[in-house]
Amino acid sequence: MDKRRIIGNHGEKMAVDYLKKHGYWILETGYSCKLGEVDIIVRNSEFLIFCEVKLRKSHAYGYPFESVNKRKQDKIKRIASYYFSFVSNRKRSCRFDVISIEANGDGYIVNHMENAFT
Repeated sequence: MDKRRIIGNHGEKMAVDYLKKHGYWILETGYSCKLGEVDIIVRNSEFLIFCEVKLRKSHAYGYPFESVNKRKQDKIKRIASYYFSFVSNRKRSCRFDVISIEANGDGYIVNHMENAFT
């Protein structure tokens, strides 16, 4: 496994722990279909939520959430439509969140951007 994948897995685990701690139910991690991959799919009492996780150890390439550009957002939306078509029963509204994780000294800061894009 390459270094980027190891770092990505670490970020996704931190995001899952954060989401569980804040009352979300984890439905899928690393959901993959013919259209691509979404890091985490969760739900709460109101929404089915598609989460993109970005971890950065420095700001050399910008803040983590900045890498979820229009192209990536469109891809996640297409995957969400596919998920609703084949997996979910569409009883909930959906939302798109970004979990932004930044290195801070010896630890990490987790920022959860709810409804980051529509």
